[in-house]
This record gives sequence, C-alpha cells and structure tokens, in this order.
Amino acid sequence: MTDDATPNKLYEIYKQLLDRVAAIATGSDSKNYTLKRPSFSYNLALTDRAMVICPRISEGLKFKDSDGDVVGPISLNGTILGGTLLVKTEQEWDALRKDEKKLRDILQAIGVPPVTNAEIGQL
Repeated sequence: MTDDATPNKLYEIYKQLLDRVAAIATGSDSKNYTLKRPSFSYNLALTDRAMVICPRISEGLKFKDSDGDVVGPISLNGTILGGTLLVKTEQEWDALRKDEKKLRDILQAIGVPPVTNAEIGQL
C-alpha cells in the first residue's frame, strides 16, 4: 500500500483481494464478487503497510485426545493471524501439546487448499 492511500483506494484494494480469495475459496473464476454475502469466512488483517485476507473453509475441528475422547472443537478466529491459538479447556491444551500433528490437522481443516497460478490466474 502507499502512504497516500485514500479510503476509496483502500476499499478498491480490499475488493480486489476479496475477488481473488473468492475465486480460490469458491473454486470459481468470477470477478466482482458481491460483498453483501460472502460464501466463505475470512479474517482481514490490516496494517499501515499491508492488507491480507485469510479465507477459511470451516470454523474449526473436533479431534480426539490420547485417550480417544473428543475434545474441542478448536475454532480459529482472528487470533490465528497473530500466530496464537485460543483453547478453552485444559483438555484441549493437553491434547495439542502431546500431539503437534493435531494442530496441523486443524489448520488443514480450516484452510483453503493451495492452488497453482494456472488454476486461478496470476495472483
């Protein structure tokens, strides 16, 4: 972004990013995605130098601890943009600490699978 970005310019950048993310998240190549009702969840990070949209295809994942008991669901929200994860119970925390693969499983469950530039065009 530039130092002299106006509100209108920021809005245009946001719409362009949303169009790109919508193409990936929905598997379409349509342009001018409607901002009224996104068909996917996403987080928006904005600083004085960058704007990032992180789409999610689900809100989280239930998983089992080492005893086979279902814990969670672990839901990911904007805190993930800061590299943090909020757990609500000690059982969730213990299960994640004991098996780091579970965190990868959660991230894979919420994220949009990677695509090549040929599939959606240059980003």
